[in-house]
Amino acid sequence: MRENLIVRILGSILAGVFLCFLIPSAYAADFKTSYNIEYFIKDNDPQNLTKASYSIKLTNLKPDLILKKFTLILPKSFGIGNMIAKDFRGTILPVIVEKERTVEVSFELNDAKAGLNEVTILYLDFLQKNIFRSKGSIWEVFIPTIENKEGDTYSVTVNLPPGRNKKLSLAKPLPDLVTFDKAVWNNYTGKSIYAAFGDQQRYTLDLTYHITNPNIYKVYTDVAFPPDTLYQKIIVNSIIPPPDLVFTDSDGNYMGRYYLNGKEDKQILFTGIASIYTQPRNEYRAYIKKQFSELQKSLFDQQNYWKLNGETPITSSNIKDHFDYAIRTLTYNFNRVIKGNSRMGAIEALKYPDQAVCTEFSDVLISSARQRGIYVREAQGFAFANEQELRPISQESDILHSWVEYYDVSKNIWVPIDPTWQNTSGLDYFDSFDFNHIVFALHGKKADYPFPAGSYKSGPGGKDIRIEPTSSNLAENKKISATLTSMPLPSENELFSLDLEIKNEGNVNVWEVPVSVTADNATIDTTLLVIPHLLPGEKQKISLHFKPKSALFYQDVQFTVSSENKQLLVKTIQVPTFITTFKGYLVPAVCITAGLIILFLLFRKRSDEE
Repeated sequence: MRENLIVRILGSILAGVFLCFLIPSAYAADFKTSYNIEYFIKDNDPQNLTKASYSIKLTNLKPDLILKKFTLILPKSFGIGNMIAKDFRGTILPVIVEKERTVEVSFELNDAKAGLNEVTILYLDFLQKNIFRSKGSIWEVFIPTIENKEGDTYSVTVNLPPGRNKKLSLAKPLPDLVTFDKAVWNNYTGKSIYAAFGDQQRYTLDLTYHITNPNIYKVYTDVAFPPDTLYQKIIVNSIIPPPDLVFTDSDGNYMGRYYLNGKEDKQILFTGIASIYTQPRNEYRAYIKKQFSELQKSLFDQQNYWKLNGETPITSSNIKDHFDYAIRTLTYNFNRVIKGNSRMGAIEALKYPDQAVCTEFSDVLISSARQRGIYVREAQGFAFANEQELRPISQESDILHSWVEYYDVSKNIWVPIDPTWQNTSGLDYFDSFDFNHIVFALHGKKADYPFPAGSYKSGPGGKDIRIEPTSSNLAENKKISATLTSMPLPSENELFSLDLEIKNEGNVNVWEVPVSVTADNATIDTTLLVIPHLLPGEKQKISLHFKPKSALFYQDVQFTVSSENKQLLVKTIQVPTFITTFKGYLVPAVCITAGLIILFLLFRKRSDEE
């Protein structure tokens, strides 16, 4: 019999963080383990603590094996408190040791005995931090789990707050049982569990942009506001000061242009609401398809950060293979994100694979995929997470997160994927996403432009990004206005020109805007228009042509501009019909009439003389 043998059972938490027993590898098959874990969720705990109950059953498979010590290792972000431990023979005093990124809790077992099929059961009750988050419009559950070895069984039960009836909208993986008050995962073999309850998440956006003109002459600067995407809807509360020009770039970014006089500085404040969805928004699909057809040629342009030395080792044209390649090749460096080092690019990332942060995961994936003809681009923005060891972000400064979107040509949609968080958390960020990614800028045509919010600094440090989950909503205001101007002179074919300007005066993006133009006392070349897309504050100018009915000198033409059965504008324009054209020259109609009369009289006089 081996006396005083210390057996430690290993189990991986995410990205190399382990929640486990530690045992010598030679004895990995000496016993089997059955884990039964329950969480009891409260949605009104101000300290964000969740009660956890562990029942861990150890069964000897060797007659001379004795289990004397158990060690539990947790990530620091899943801090614990009020722990009570016991086995069959009574209470066990835990020994807690804090390390750089983990907390180790050790127990000397009372009920240690040898014998084939002998059973030791350890019971743990404690409070655990960051398992549950109830903020904004959703509930979110994130559970670090134990990696099973062959023969082990493992189950997790999440008991939901009673009487709330929140619908499960997203789970990684899907639970084996879901009822109105609980979700159960049986015999799970992964590294972590994620579940979200609710239809969408909303965030308040409070963003500051600092721009400056160091020159003595006038220039303009373009800034990127958070855009609408297939999975993100922006409601603008205010932009102060408003941009001089609003436009959409080729990637679909929401761009505002500001003109700056020599040596002028401006501070821009953007406030609004971002609603995040896990399923594509149907109203955006047609626009995305059209935009992609215009963008796709530039998605393979050579970019500094998106190139490799030679061919990618992945010969497949399946995006999943390139996603897996980035995950298994790179290792996330937690220290580097704290130091805030500059972006390396794909070539340097592959030289130093243990120095990667989110931009390196994105750059390697994009570089590899584009070599095989896959349409991919980068999304930069903000991400929410409480568990830094599993889904690393920085909430102390404006360090942004980076992930990837690929274009699914069969569905005509962009699909977001996050190789960084799959690498660090073990969760599936390829087949499903989450409510925690907020896009600030899309990079398809260029790898490093436009700059996302948080990049427009007036100096080192400072915090220009303030985002919080919210359960409130900002009312949508869809408002279109129209202005109409006309050219006073006709063209060669006697058509007068109209300049119709349509502006989005509301606070949300609009798509496929129908605009009708009718005219009294005139015929117009186009009476029905469809404007594909307008950002809040954006204007679109359209040239139209009309021909007034005959009149001696002037003709009053009344134009009516409408959209979706609402009149936007009624305007009367006085048209100088006494102006006409003759071989490309503008000639008063009365002059032509007088000339014809004179010619007629001269012809008649000559006829009389003959």
